[in-house]
Amino acid sequence: MKPVAQYKAYIVDCDGTLYFQPPLRRAMALRLIGFSLTHPWRIKEIRALALYRKLHEATETADAAKAQAEIYAAVAKKYGYKEEKVREIVRYWMQERPLKLLPKYADAYLERHLKRAQSAGKRIYIYSNYPAKEKIKALGTPWDRIYSAEDRDFNFLKPSPEGISKILANGHLEKEDVLLIGDTYEKDGKCAENAGIDYILLAKRQAPRTIQYRTGIFSGK
Repeated sequence: MKPVAQYKAYIVDCDGTLYFQPPLRRAMALRLIGFSLTHPWRIKEIRALALYRKLHEATETADAAKAQAEIYAAVAKKYGYKEEKVREIVRYWMQERPLKLLPKYADAYLERHLKRAQSAGKRIYIYSNYPAKEKIKALGTPWDRIYSAEDRDFNFLKPSPEGISKILANGHLEKEDVLLIGDTYEKDGKCAENAGIDYILLAKRQAPRTIQYRTGIFSGK
């Protein structure tokens, strides 16, 4: 891996990379518990949400649209819902409800680094397996283009290399021009390896990630 400043573009994961996911999940868990206690007749919705997340995280299918359709169908069948109801549950709890909390758990150091990089002429591409545009707005993260696996004109789930290949083609970039920044080897690291590009994995929790920053993880040495 070469010094980070020598790359022309960064491909940056959203969930767990631009913000610290463990504390956000704890905060959301408390809200889910509160919802369950005040709406016990709707506990099935929370179980459906948990199954959706489990299936989504486990999928290895590159085709996002196909994978999503199969997951929604499986959850709907399991809990006796219409698929649109499952989509509504997922949209509310995973996309809409966390937005106000995101700034609290943002990685401020990474955001500053990306802003400096963009000011220096580097391109910032956000690549997420989940809808990301509203999250990026809430976080205030700099970006040149946002790619979500659920976009109709993109539709590639990590760790498939096809998404990165399309990002490179759209940006007229060579593999050696790009560095991926993520937080999980299973999705981000494998995706970068499969595509033949360099990558950095940041710790999921703030304390060990701070140590990574202090020891110069972005120096590329």
